[in-house]
Amino acid sequence: MGGPEMIKVACENCGANIDLDALSVATKKKLNKRVECAICRNARVAKDMDMLTQMFTGIYEEETDFSELRKKLKPSEPAGIF
Repeated sequence: MGGPEMIKVACENCGANIDLDALSVATKKKLNKRVECAICRNARVAKDMDMLTQMFTGIYEEETDFSELRKKLKPSEPAGIF
């Protein structure tokens, strides 16, 4: 038995060629998610975590821009502190 079928795809952020299994790529496409390399994915997750930490600990500065988080909220979700 072989492992998962690996294919080369380009990272949708930086354009780097990466090897991912075909099933993961197909699943991401069905869910309308970006195909990202590990570096871009980790940077995005770290940025999101920092933004959420700042928001929920109250240690954010007045000029903190939550517009990215607002865009991610669906209209059916409560707006919370926004």
